[in-house]
Amino acid sequence: MLASTGAAPRTPRHPRRPPLRRVLAIALAVPLLAVAAARLGVTPDAAGAAVVPATGYDGATVDGWHSHYGAYDLGDLGVGWCIDHGMRGPDPDLVYRPTTLATLTPDVRTALAWMVGRHGLEADRVTGAAIMLAGHDLAGAVYPSGRLDVERLGADRLSGFGADGGAVLERARALRADALARSHLRGPLRLDAAVEATDDPGGPVMVVARVLDADDRPVPDIAVRVVTDGAPVVGGAPGATTATVSTGLDGSARFTVAGALAARRVALAAVVPDLALRAFAPTTGRAQRVIVPGTVELAAVVGVPAPPGTLVVRKRGDAEAVLPVVGARFEVHRRHDDATSTPVLVAENELVVGADGTTPPVELVPGRYLVVEVEAPPGYAAAGPWEVMLDAGAAVEVVADNVARRGELRLTKVDGDTGDVLAGARLTVHHDADGDGDAETEVATVETTTEATVLTGLLPGRYVITEIAAPPGYDLRAEPLEVEVGAGATVELVAPNTRTPPPTTAPPPAPPTTAPLTTAPPTTVGATATTEPPPRSPEPTVRTAAPAPAGPATLPRTGSDPVATTCLAVELSLLGVAARRAGGRRTTTSIG
Repeated sequence: MLASTGAAPRTPRHPRRPPLRRVLAIALAVPLLAVAAARLGVTPDAAGAAVVPATGYDGATVDGWHSHYGAYDLGDLGVGWCIDHGMRGPDPDLVYRPTTLATLTPDVRTALAWMVGRHGLEADRVTGAAIMLAGHDLAGAVYPSGRLDVERLGADRLSGFGADGGAVLERARALRADALARSHLRGPLRLDAAVEATDDPGGPVMVVARVLDADDRPVPDIAVRVVTDGAPVVGGAPGATTATVSTGLDGSARFTVAGALAARRVALAAVVPDLALRAFAPTTGRAQRVIVPGTVELAAVVGVPAPPGTLVVRKRGDAEAVLPVVGARFEVHRRHDDATSTPVLVAENELVVGADGTTPPVELVPGRYLVVEVEAPPGYAAAGPWEVMLDAGAAVEVVADNVARRGELRLTKVDGDTGDVLAGARLTVHHDADGDGDAETEVATVETTTEATVLTGLLPGRYVITEIAAPPGYDLRAEPLEVEVGAGATVELVAPNTRTPPPTTAPPPAPPTTAPLTTAPPTTVGATATTEPPPRSPEPTVRTAAPAPAGPATLPRTGSDPVATTCLAVELSLLGVAARRAGGRRTTTSIG
């Protein structure tokens, strides 16, 4: 409650001092009324205990006005300050309702809200009195010497503050300046956080916090506290996972977290003044309006992106000498923690095996992945899939082994005339393993029976079959046979032999005869040399059954021969007979 002293009587706008008897009566009645209200359980809009001065100075005087300069304990409203003057202090019954203080400009309301919210909750005696002085200044209070201006107010106009008069005045000036500097802000305030990019994956990361108002204007000098999930904060105590930094003029505060490999989550918090001024007006009798501190807790959480890992696929084949693994292609799918969810495709065309047998590395965020071979190397069966756990910053190599698709060769020796299946032929089988045109790799030596001789597990490529022993009673086949076995294909080779003709008996020599002598002159007759073509074996029959088209077999030719043509025709006509007789058991040789 303000009262005029000293030179105050020169202004008639302030009420006259009441008689002493009335003052004593009021002084006795106020505590009695408060006790009665408490006993009766009165609960007005914002009621509490009777007004009690809190921090500040009782009986102080400023520029002729005598009052309690400081904060009041307003019961349920908490600690508050009066913002009016020239009338009694807070309503002793504390019957208050919220008010907007519409007579003040928005900037003044913001300034008052900032001042009490920032400095009121933990105000000491000096600060409590300074808030009241600065509040009167901002609200335009008129004192005996005119409108209050703490900048021009001299210390000689203060009394009742003991030795703290100068400190109260200096604090009031500082609070007023701080409040006016924030008067342009508009609530609500907010706290944003982000992680700045770094060129060192897995190294220290910079976390940036920003305090902004509703119009994105920066709010400086706000203490922001950071807490990590285990990574130390650079600049704090050794090994500390928390630190506090104040925002600068741009409203930002920066924290360096020791390492992205250690930190995954950073929480930030700040307590700021509530810019919506918390003001209350009395509802019973004439008393000063009051303002109370209001604060808002801001919070933000930012995830520190883990450095990516790298994934490489190394392709190996069990027949690389014959079938290179170049060109195999893979896809990578991201798996979620939910085993029932569908994996998400994250890499489609990046993983293609090159000449060195590996794919280029692909960068992926840490997590669980499924590597799928979508295109196997030619001649190989697709392998996989492979499940991979990729950690932050890790390099993972997936070794993908492929098995070549083996083929099968069925050999049958038949009589070139009748098509009868022949046993007893011995054959060697060689493979052109390196594709240089020479079949140098021996894979089997077999002897035919009356069943088809089957060679399994053959790698794709060209094979040469050489007869080293003919079936009994048949001529040795002079020309080797060549066939092409495709990946996973089955090749049937029917090779005819020619029966060895029986030996002929020479006729007995004729008795000698004596020819008459002649005197005819000798004549010279030119000699004629006749060369017979070498015998040629009948042509074989090749049939190929494959899951995918395979090239035709390449067989040697020795020119046109009517006899061979006739034998081939007979052979083809008897092919059905040979096939029927080839039923039953068979000899099988597995290669590889």
